Amino acid sequence: MDLSSPRRFAWRLRPLRCRDRWLSRCAWGLAFLMSGYAKLADEVRIALELARDAEDSGDAAEATMMVLEAKSTIDMWQAELSDAEVQMLMGGSYDAESCQFTIFAGVGGDEACDWVAMLERMYTNYAGSKGWKVSRLDFSEGDTMGLKSVELEIQGDYVFGMLKREQGTHRLVRVWNGKRQTSFAGIEIVPVIPETTMADIEIADSDITTQTFRVGGKGGQNVNKLET
Repeated sequence: MDLSSPRRFAWRLRPLRCRDRWLSRCAWGLAFLMSGYAKLADEVRIALELARDAEDSGDAAEATMMVLEAKSTIDMWQAELSDAEVQMLMGGSYDAESCQFTIFAGVGGDEACDWVAMLERMYTNYAGSKGWKVSRLDFSEGDTMGLKSVELEIQGDYVFGMLKREQGTHRLVRVWNGKRQTSFAGIEIVPVIPETTMADIEIADSDITTQTFRVGGKGGQNVNKLET
């Protein structure tokens, strides 16, 4: 492995840094589970004890408020637990990166183009709710409606890890006058690797193969000698 170039060396270390961040998140997640559950149990126990005391004293409103507070504590902890679980699952080499997100129309004609536009709005709104930045890099309009294709760049932490499972074919079924109309759209997602160029990518000689072909048919000796 050639480590003479600092940028190439950084490229080689990138998967290791991502793995180290993932292990750190796992350790944090386990610590969160252990401390969070103990704190949750204590807060819920206190709230329920106060609810029982209020009920015994005849204060139904106070008892109801304490029960709702206990439920709110449980719901909040479940939301935090869900976020921690997502972070622990982001262990891929490029899960922490931004991504290029391409949507293109499939079978379905104008309705498929409309489906592409709907998907763009849906994913743009979702990215906005996550605090990610969305830039439209390129697009092709449909003949009468929607978009034939659109290419987006979505920037933020763990964008590729969160969205990579969206890649593939997406289907929309409409019912019109009792008939089913199905439209298809495809999604391709690739991670955005910052500060890299083609010079940073090393291709081993063993990965390169050379194939030659000789034309057939008439043409004399020149045909039999030349290979492409």
